[in-house]
Amino acid sequence: FFIQAHFFKRADILIVELEHVKEGLIRELGIDPDRIHVVHNCVSALYHCDDLWEPVDMPQRHGFLKLGFVGRNYVHKNTKIFSEIVHYLKNDHGIDALFYVTFTPEEWQACSPEFRKVCVNIGPLRAAQCPRFYESLDAVVFPSLLESFSATPLEALSMSKPLFASDRPFNRDICGDFACYFDPVCARDAADKIAAAFAGDGPDQTWIEQARQHALNFSTPADRAHKYLNILRNS
Repeated sequence: FFIQAHFFKRADILIVELEHVKEGLIRELGIDPDRIHVVHNCVSALYHCDDLWEPVDMPQRHGFLKLGFVGRNYVHKNTKIFSEIVHYLKNDHGIDALFYVTFTPEEWQACSPEFRKVCVNIGPLRAAQCPRFYESLDAVVFPSLLESFSATPLEALSMSKPLFASDRPFNRDICGDFACYFDPVCARDAADKIAAAFAGDGPDQTWIEQARQHALNFSTPADRAHKYLNILRNS
């Protein structure tokens, strides 16, 4: 990290994908703000072309709230909280829930028996399978503790799925008012937020559609290309 910091300081330009990363570079490394440009990442164009989506084998368990997570089982992803969320949903709210995850076989075997009891592992997905995976869920849970940028929140919102995300700057920078935030070190808080959203008639569909439009308009591949070209032309 010492060497990395010096590398960053010597760069003519730094390009980051979210505002909180720029703020961190200014705060921690003292880099001139004028040298740091924010170019937002975006939802893949694949999500606009449903004829390219590939099927996913999703074992169905009737009567369960289907919650999902896309990603590897790295420690900072905080997936260990899933079994506790299921516990509190059942004990505090009478809701039977099941998590669908996309781990490698090695990651799945390393999970505790308690975790595997309340989760279904679909295995790693190809990019073209992800939209169908999201489509089959009731909601997406993203409890990560550390990111610079993750596409999962935008993908979930673009697929019109309620998103429950860790209350961290990287998620708020992306989702704004269109995610339901919870304390990522408190499984009960996550369960309470999920239960509240699915009480009564369920998530507000007007809000879901507004969230979808927010995700699709957050940035586009063309926007990113133009911003990079403008930075290069003006440097």
